[in-house]
Amino acid sequence: MKLFTTAIAAAALMTAADAKGFNGFYAGADIGMSNLNPNIKVKNRTSVSDSVNINGHALSPVFGIYTGYSKAFSNCLTGAFEVGGDFNFDRTKTFGRARGGKYTVQKSTFNWNLVAKLGYLLTPKSQIFAGVGVKSLKNNFKYIEDGATPSPFSVKNRGVRPTYQLGLENLIANDTVAVKLAYAFTQGSKKSKVIDANDSVFTGVVNVRTRADEHQVKLGISYRF
Repeated sequence: MKLFTTAIAAAALMTAADAKGFNGFYAGADIGMSNLNPNIKVKNRTSVSDSVNINGHALSPVFGIYTGYSKAFSNCLTGAFEVGGDFNFDRTKTFGRARGGKYTVQKSTFNWNLVAKLGYLLTPKSQIFAGVGVKSLKNNFKYIEDGATPSPFSVKNRGVRPTYQLGLENLIANDTVAVKLAYAFTQGSKKSKVIDANDSVFTGVVNVRTRADEHQVKLGISYRF
């Protein structure tokens, strides 16, 4: 048993010592899909029957860039600090319809993020990692009646929110290039706005509450300096 434990410890030290590719600065790009989960609650203060609660999905492609610095330690752990950003495409999505109108959400063109990551070396060339940080989310919710211009009301929901990552990364090309597959979850913020509505569905004062969590899956490639 002692010999087995010693062998495992020696293998771990060799793995950490050979993981030179995970030391230093890096820069890269990734591409994937973003699934926004918008929710809107509209409560009419004078008529409960006019209130609605709609949950939906808004799936769209996303392209990202990132740069950071990482360090491999002697205990098979790695640490990294990373800054990046996402460019959103196909930004406006309809996520629900009710009473002759539709509810849309529009994502911003660009969102930035800052993440601290902790990894574990599976081999000298591969690691699993988890990250935590913050990300900017900027979404514009609208209710649009069919055939009506402009929209009866809209709500801008913007803020810096907690974000979390899980992923797998592998070194190739003499340890100068790394490919990674990552999942990220960003917790949306709650935003409320009181609106004096005047349309065929909502009349009088309504309280609009919005929230949109984001899920992402992306494949990336980076160059290690």
